[in-house]
Amino acid sequence: MIKRTLSLVVIAGLAAVGFLAPRPPEPAEPLAGLIIDTPGLASPTDAGLWYCAWARSNASRDSLLSVASMEPASAEFTFPVAIPGADPDSASVQTVGPGAADLMLSDIAQRGDSPFIVEFDNGPSAAAVTVSGEMMAADACVSRGPETWYFPGGSTMPGQELTLRVFNPFPETAKVTVGGVSEIGVEALGDFRSWSINANSWRDIAFEQELNSRQDLVVSVSVEEGTPIPAMALRTEGDDAWWPGGGVSEVWEFPVVGTPGMNGFLIVSNPGITPVTVTIDLY
Repeated sequence: MIKRTLSLVVIAGLAAVGFLAPRPPEPAEPLAGLIIDTPGLASPTDAGLWYCAWARSNASRDSLLSVASMEPASAEFTFPVAIPGADPDSASVQTVGPGAADLMLSDIAQRGDSPFIVEFDNGPSAAAVTVSGEMMAADACVSRGPETWYFPGGSTMPGQELTLRVFNPFPETAKVTVGGVSEIGVEALGDFRSWSINANSWRDIAFEQELNSRQDLVVSVSVEEGTPIPAMALRTEGDDAWWPGGGVSEVWEFPVVGTPGMNGFLIVSNPGITPVTVTIDLY
């Protein structure tokens, strides 16, 4: 998360957001079938493979790669190299059950951006990345995702850099279509329709170049082929934040909405074709 600002992002697909909110009226018929049962951030239950699109090790930054498992497990790390035919880097750690382990990316590879895969031979399990150096940012990896990922909370105002990364950890080419909606309406991103990501590689989109001076930008990534894993990064002077995308849901719960010295924001986006009612309960 950004050090000075804690942003809470949420997709409102049909109805309510909050803690134990009363169930709202049934949605209008045109939204039928929109709800996805599981958001992009998956529960650790039974997850054996985790995908971490954002990690970096260079002269100014390093990444702590953390894993946990409820049972004794071996966690195997694979770091694809964005050069066709190049062998990936690899590493492994052991966890007791329940237990955790970590390693520094710089001990494995120092080549800047290094998305990776973690495979556990036992679980339930979980994985996360903390990037530090001139700044600090952290978030969980994902184990699965929806057919369309959503990224609320974007901004390309002066002094802000917003980057979408699409990581394809598999040996087949992946294709996605990237869309955007901002305060001025639907954005034209025709260059990123059926956008290809080579096998065992990743590609970035710098939105401060594509869509400059947008205060509220929601980005969607629709998967056409393969199983790509997208992530978003927002950079300002001295601060970084990165976060994985999510699907849509009827109810979202946030155990932390603010900490001393930080401002909390709730960002709600409706990708449907009819208005929705959002109920927010605070405790």
